[in-house]
Amino acid sequence: MVPNRVRVSTRHTLNCQNEVTVAVLKTPFKLGPLDYTVPASLTIGAIFVYQRPASIPQNVLLRVDRLKDAAAILLDYYPHLTGRLQENPASRVAEIVQIGAGVELWEANCDLRLGNIAASSPSNRLLMHNLPASGDALIPEFPLACGAIGHNPILAIQHTRFACGGVALGFRIQHSVCDPTGLLRLVRDLAGIYRRIRDFSPPALVFLPVLHSYRSTYPREQCSYRPLNLYLEEDATMELETADGPSKVSSRVLRFSGPELIALKQAATNPDPRYRHPVSSFEALSAYLYQRIYQARIEALIHQRLPPFPKLSRLNRTIWLTVDMRDPVRLDLSPDYFPNAGYCVIVDSSYTDPELYPRWMIASYIHYAFSTMDMHRVIKTLEWVAAQRDKSRIRSTTEFREGCFAISEWTKEDTYFDVDFDVDQDGDPITPSLVAKPFTEVELVDGLAYVMSTEEKTKRMKQGLVTPVNHTWALDVYLALNDSVWTFLDTDPNFRKLYA
Repeated sequence: MVPNRVRVSTRHTLNCQNEVTVAVLKTPFKLGPLDYTVPASLTIGAIFVYQRPASIPQNVLLRVDRLKDAAAILLDYYPHLTGRLQENPASRVAEIVQIGAGVELWEANCDLRLGNIAASSPSNRLLMHNLPASGDALIPEFPLACGAIGHNPILAIQHTRFACGGVALGFRIQHSVCDPTGLLRLVRDLAGIYRRIRDFSPPALVFLPVLHSYRSTYPREQCSYRPLNLYLEEDATMELETADGPSKVSSRVLRFSGPELIALKQAATNPDPRYRHPVSSFEALSAYLYQRIYQARIEALIHQRLPPFPKLSRLNRTIWLTVDMRDPVRLDLSPDYFPNAGYCVIVDSSYTDPELYPRWMIASYIHYAFSTMDMHRVIKTLEWVAAQRDKSRIRSTTEFREGCFAISEWTKEDTYFDVDFDVDQDGDPITPSLVAKPFTEVELVDGLAYVMSTEEKTKRMKQGLVTPVNHTWALDVYLALNDSVWTFLDTDPNFRKLYA
């Protein structure tokens, strides 16, 4: 990790270009049950890093004045993002008020050169942990102090220009209003408007985002259903199980090449052809990481002279997965749906030993959890959530505790696709050299993983290389673990070779 040599010089407040879009929006702007399950303090961050081609002048790449104009037009399509979150005093969930308060655009500079940062890696690639402060310095800071959520903007963008003329765009948005797919759509819309301004074309979006959340207006008096995985707690104060003492959590980036993913999928396939089913890269990755991390946790406990059992409780064997409900076989939401559409699926493997059972069995549990979702039950559960008067009392029957494993997929759409803002001297798009997912303060949690696309596809396209249709592209996994677990994974050469 390089030191933080980023300096913020200016903070702009941006608003809609057309004031009418704010005036016609009803306030408070209500969210929905898929938003309510997201902690109010959680944000989503993403960094897009663009290297300046030698063929264009120093300060031409991603001009701030043009970015400001594009953002103002973008907000005409996302006017609720100019508001602030507040807790509804009755339902105790977030809603949007003060629409028109604005979003923020931060201007920053860094005296480092992106080429030198890339050269510090053996692979000569830009990597998240080699960026200033592991990427944290490239996204706007949101204070977490009590009451700060209502003062923080819903959306903030940081434009950081490096000494070489390259630019990093860091986005941070309140998770209560959207999920990763929504954020990526927002970035693509911003890039599209920027390109139209650049090319003197009408800066209008062809496909309008859907802003209102699923079941946001569901009448609370019409639900008598009782969900299986949620309940109401009498006392709204929740105490989570904590570790015996303070522990330090850090993150790594793991690069899985196409051949490695194919090998993982083979290892995650049931050897009995009678019960065999197709295994996705995400299912194979999840099974592999869960099993290997579990083994390392056992090794760490033994090293501490602690008995592995019953120290590892039932909850330590749960896998937390997120399903995108936009899918036609799920809730069939519009592909332009912007709010949260993630539904948590919990795989309980407490009745097996991940150390001893074959990986294909763990992959089968994950596949089964995805393929057998009862959508009637899901819909009734969301209606139940929407109907509760005091939503702060809603609890999951299975809480996420230290030692669990949660993995989120950011690869439904290629994160490198359609996020180019400028072109080089030949008119070719300048695509990102890196799209990274930094771990914010509240995300640096033991056992949390994000699966991300890589630059491999756009790089091959630029080189004019022909790729088979069914080619398996490399994936990056951003993984946070307790340092005591990393200690044992670091000694495993087969695992360590995955470090990007």
